[in-house]
Amino acid sequence: MFGEVLGPPAPGTLNSFSHNDAKLGAGTIATASRDRTELVIGDVANTAPELLKRLVAHSGFVVLDLDYYSSTKAAMSIFEGQPDQYLPIVPIYVADIYSDLHNSCCGELLAIV
Repeated sequence: MFGEVLGPPAPGTLNSFSHNDAKLGAGTIATASRDRTELVIGDVANTAPELLKRLVAHSGFVVLDLDYYSSTKAAMSIFEGQPDQYLPIVPIYVADIYSDLHNSCCGELLAIV
């Protein structure tokens, strides 16, 4: 399953990825999506800024389940928009920060600190 959509992270990337994390493929996610959702597949360094340009509704909740420092850091560009693109408070759920393998020296937690 690992690397099914985009492949492994860039060489030298600090991460705390567990192979058990990747159980759903893109087809499974797309099938489970509803009419008001859009599955965007691609390098988050490219897709996050493009999403921000197209954003017409206020962002009110963000979920980051990207496993790696590099992809999480790139995804943070979603917060570089204009103030009127966001609700006054935007909660963020970050998936990979609570196990013994996750710490502030690697992975998603390092990217958001």
